[in-house]
Amino acid sequence: MKAVYIIGTDTDVGKTFICAGLCWALKEKGYNIGYFKPVLSGAKRRGKMLIPQDTEFVVNFAKIEGDIYRLTPFIFEKPASPHIAASDENIDINVYQIKQTFEDLSQNYEFVVIEGCGGLAVPLKEEKNQFYMQYQLIKEICNNVILVTTTKLGTINHTLLTVEFAKAYGLCLKGIIVNMYKNEPDEDKVINTIAKFTNIPILAKVDFINDFPSDVDENKFKNVFKKCFDDRAIMKIMGVFEC
Repeated sequence: MKAVYIIGTDTDVGKTFICAGLCWALKEKGYNIGYFKPVLSGAKRRGKMLIPQDTEFVVNFAKIEGDIYRLTPFIFEKPASPHIAASDENIDINVYQIKQTFEDLSQNYEFVVIEGCGGLAVPLKEEKNQFYMQYQLIKEICNNVILVTTTKLGTINHTLLTVEFAKAYGLCLKGIIVNMYKNEPDEDKVINTIAKFTNIPILAKVDFINDFPSDVDENKFKNVFKKCFDDRAIMKIMGVFEC
């Protein structure tokens, strides 16, 4: 099975944007790519329908076939940690269903990009005072992780803590993608610091797009992804896809 789990150091580091670009870039190279986001909170209503907007964006941008409600089986309107949103909306996050859906999807694609909901230590559900965490789901379906980070203030701390957490719980962290890169003087110093401390490959630096997600300009996005996910970056990333 060839898949990778995309996780973030923090909220709003751009996991969905990276997933969309990665899926699109790999499809451009001729690969049959699937996308799966098991849990999404903070979904928006469109009329009476609750829309998993992250999934909708990735599927539409990367031209991935699949029903968005199958690709994201657990959707919550409340913008909160999944275990809180699920409790408030009286929905049980069924881990077996997530694993079975992933197994079924993986039969249809060469590679599957899985997008996490937040970071490694996010609780997905609480049952009898026991928490089931996102890192546990990762270990059960695809212990193969790419970390998305940025270069904003505080990111060295967030990134190093995430890496150490991954090591402590036996996760296989294969690479780091730096998002929102502005090519400013200190950014490469931040990236080099992270690389030296972690000894984990920096797979790509993805340029900052000022008006995302308010302005979905596909051509602008594609130009960024062509540059940042070039042949060299794709070769590095393809080496990661092995659960």
